Amino acid sequence: EAIWGVSTDNLVKKNCTIKKAIQTLESSTKKIICVVNENKNLLGTVTDGDIRRSVLNGIDENKEVISIAKKKPFVLESNYDKYS
Repeated sequence: EAIWGVSTDNLVKKNCTIKKAIQTLESSTKKIICVVNENKNLLGTVTDGDIRRSVLNGIDENKEVISIAKKKPFVLESNYDKYS
C-alpha cells in the first residue's frame, strides 16, 4: 500500500522513537520517512542525513522522531506538471 506515492513501510507515527526511525530507514530502499499522525496526515519528514546530524549532536535516540523532523517539507501535488 502507498500513500502520497510513499510506501507505508516509510511511515512512522510522531511518537515513534528516533531509534525505531533508524531501524525503519535501514530496512527501506528510500532514505526518507514520513512522520504522520493517527489519521496518516503528514506532520514532517526525516532523512538519513537528519538522523546522522542529530546523533552527531548527541540527541537521545529514545526521543520522539517528531523532535528532529522537518515540519514544513517541500511537497508536490499529484497533478504537478513541471512543464507548465
